[in-house]
Amino acid sequence: QIDYLGEELRSQIVEVDEDHFGPIAGGQDNALITLVYNVTDGSYYDCAETTYTAGYFAPEFLTEYDLNVMVVDAYDWANRIGDQTGNPIGRTELYEGVIAHELEHLLQNYSDPGELSWVDEGLADFAVFLNDYDVGGSHLTYHQVFHRETSLTRWGGGLENYGASYTWTQYLWEQAGGNGDGTYTPDGEYDDAGG
Repeated sequence: QIDYLGEELRSQIVEVDEDHFGPIAGGQDNALITLVYNVTDGSYYDCAETTYTAGYFAPEFLTEYDLNVMVVDAYDWANRIGDQTGNPIGRTELYEGVIAHELEHLLQNYSDPGELSWVDEGLADFAVFLNDYDVGGSHLTYHQVFHRETSLTRWGGGLENYGASYTWTQYLWEQAGGNGDGTYTPDGEYDDAGG
């Protein structure tokens, strides 16, 4: 599973995220580290806790150690990585999506470190979409089913806030026509990446 995840990162996630959000522009040799461990959050201390931290970008690793580090939780690892089709308790490619999400934060930290949380989180969830992973789940459910009245710009840090910001980013993408041809790749004509 670690080899698979490394290959997914190497062959897809880094390329897709850098194409859309800019390059890794620092750290020791522009290296990227993915740290997987049981994150010390509420569910670490209390098995009855129903939420957990799936991952995070750690800017202090960059400022203190000159390392580009993303953290992914090892919680229920076997049921949250790879194709879980047919697994009644599995979430297909959940942690791959978490890595795409956290990598957007890392890249955003280079290009626009002061961006508002709701914009950055909307783009981070959009990175999951751009990598063709499932964006469904708790962010959209909490927003569209349980908290439809959630403010877009008043960031509260709840799952519903992530859902609202992703929904807005997806709306903008659809209104702009994506690439106009149904593809997920950047259009070099407009971003000066090849046109």
